[in-house]
Amino acid sequence: MNITPSKRQQAEDWATETQLRLYADPESGEKLWTIATNFGLTERTDYYNFTQLVGDIILGFYKTSDTLPLIQQNLPNVQPVKQLELEMEIKKFLLPLSTTTPSLQTEIAEIETATKSLEAVHTMQNDVARVQQETPTYQSSQDALLQKSDAPLQTNPTTPRWDTQ
Repeated sequence: MNITPSKRQQAEDWATETQLRLYADPESGEKLWTIATNFGLTERTDYYNFTQLVGDIILGFYKTSDTLPLIQQNLPNVQPVKQLELEMEIKKFLLPLSTTTPSLQTEIAEIETATKSLEAVHTMQNDVARVQQETPTYQSSQDALLQKSDAPLQTNPTTPRWDTQ
C-alpha cells in the first residue's frame, strides 16, 4: 500500500485521542525508541522504517494482525527469531488501541440509530402528497360525460356572451 504524507496527515486529523497519544506523544516516542534500541534499530533508515510501520498501524492503515508481515517486509535486517519478539513488543505498545477503538460495525450501528431518530426532510414532494390527501380530487367517468353531452346545446343563449363569437 502506498501511503502518502497527505494521507497520513488526513488520518492524523481524523484520529481518536488514544491514536493521537500513541502517535505524537513524547512519552510514546520514548517507548518506541526503547523498543528500537532493544532490537538494534538505531540506524536512521531502520528507525524511520520502524516508526513509520508503527505509526501506520496506529493511524489505521494496517491492522495489528498485519504486524509480522509488515516487519518482514519493512525491516529485513531483523533476524526471523527477533521478528516475533519485535511483533510482541509492538502489539504490547499498541494495546491501548484494541481496548478503545470501536469497530466499524459498532460505528455503523450507532450512526443508523442516530439517523432513525432524525425527522424527515421537508420537501416539496411531501407537501404535494399531503395536499393530495387533504384536497378532494374531482373525477368523472366516461358514462357521466356522455350523459352530459346528450343535453341539447343552447343556440340562443339568454345571457350575454363576452367573447368574440
